[in-house]
Amino acid sequence: QTDTVLPVHGRNRPIALGQVGIRCQHCKDISNMALVGSNNNNRSTAQNALSYPSFISGIYNTVQQMYRLHFDQCPRIPDELKARVSNLKDSHTSNRGGRKQ
Repeated sequence: QTDTVLPVHGRNRPIALGQVGIRCQHCKDISNMALVGSNNNNRSTAQNALSYPSFISGIYNTVQQMYRLHFDQCPRIPDELKARVSNLKDSHTSNRGGRKQ
């Protein structure tokens, strides 16, 4: 319920009570205002830790965007988890014959 009063810059509609939201499980204890207003000067969190897609069909894109923009920069995600995901990504790429990045 407290999320419905968050700033909505960049959104066409305000967040509605009961709307599906996605949050980084490692940032879950940070206040919602800090998650929405986070920037590069805030070392306790990283951008895109919290999102409310406007449509159910937008959940996939929201998760992809969170992974792309939040995962590597989040100081709360353990380095071991980041390394594990990186190794899985590398092995998946090499198994498919694609180039490693």
